Amino acid sequence: MQEGDIVTAEVRDVRDNGLYLYADGLTGFVNITHLSWEQKVLDPHRFAKKGDRLSVKVYAVTPEGFYASLKDLDPSGNPFANPLSFAEGAVHRGTVTKVTPFGVFVTLENLAVGRISPARLDRSLNVGEVVDVAIISFDEATTKLECQIHQPADASGPKC
Repeated sequence: MQEGDIVTAEVRDVRDNGLYLYADGLTGFVNITHLSWEQKVLDPHRFAKKGDRLSVKVYAVTPEGFYASLKDLDPSGNPFANPLSFAEGAVHRGTVTKVTPFGVFVTLENLAVGRISPARLDRSLNVGEVVDVAIISFDEATTKLECQIHQPADASGPKC
């Protein structure tokens, strides 16, 4: 078994944190964050039950076992599939989904989630509020997306 392989694994246990698997003589694990591209807390029981056989994509193999993903088998659902859409300065509409001391999280129209740092906020935002954000940076490897509130240029032009 190697990174990138697609294997059929038996579900040995389903817990709140994910699926525990067995394949090719190794124990494996699918964390809840690798069940689906959905950006909410998922119930692993929605995806499998003990004894099921699932195809999974292996993303790491260690001496202790392997780590796998279900969502990587569905690249069409990947909100980060087109990294060019997250170029610096690109503007996206999104909905505030979480407000924390370390930032405001905005779910964009394509379901990608970006963070606005508290240092970049000039007003408070509330969950459910729709905002336009500009991309500051995007790390394709980690899918870390940093944003700021988009301030459109004054469309009225210079005053005479």
